[in-house]
Amino acid sequence: TGETTAPVKALAWDRDGDDRVEWSEWARGLRATGLFASWDRNGDGLVAQSELGHGLFDSFDLDRDGGVSAEEYAVSAAQWWGDVGRLGGVAALDADASGAIDRGELLAAVGPLGLLSAWDADADGTLHEFEFARALLGAWDRNGDGALGPGEGPNPAFKPWLAGVQPEP
Repeated sequence: TGETTAPVKALAWDRDGDDRVEWSEWARGLRATGLFASWDRNGDGLVAQSELGHGLFDSFDLDRDGGVSAEEYAVSAAQWWGDVGRLGGVAALDADASGAIDRGELLAAVGPLGLLSAWDADADGTLHEFEFARALLGAWDRNGDGALGPGEGPNPAFKPWLAGVQPEP
């Protein structure tokens, strides 16, 4: 589709109508989606390193076929990091030369990337829901103003979780 961001209005989280989703709107909306719970695979209320890797893989596998193609990688990596080179690209990650990155190949790359330590504000080795929410907002806030505005937002993989979810007042 070529679309790389979810319009802020589609999130239905802009409670004050200013075409921006600020932190309070973001935190309330993200909680309503259950996204953190879906990344917290063991249900302990924390996202550990392996869970972070699984969540990233799921966000990169846009067509849910169990592999990340070069096209999916380009869209997702650009959305997460602004470029495709942070993990080294499909050729660098595709250890079995299958033409796609499988879950194991991406999991092997996530640890050295240092996302957990970068997002883990209290340095306890896991992500709490607050840290997770802050990290996602930071990843998608392209201009660094602490809010999502026009042209900013999550990649298409997150639309099933985010689009149309209306948080409780």
